[in-house]
Amino acid sequence: MADLDIGRFDTTIEFEPEVIVGHAPATLGEAGTGAAASDALRLRELLRPVIIELLENELARYTRMRG
Repeated sequence: MADLDIGRFDTTIEFEPEVIVGHAPATLGEAGTGAAASDALRLRELLRPVIIELLENELARYTRMRG
């Protein structure tokens, strides 16, 4: 086993631009509100696992800090 001392650590995260196509419900009229709702549901499906993982990591970190 070796001792490791890190004085400073820097990291950079670069996000590739993605084209996200969505429409506000007010601009679509009555026929398009289903499409806007499905966009919101799809976004929720995509983000939910990421947010849950972040919250679990934060809870684990907090629990470790509290002992």
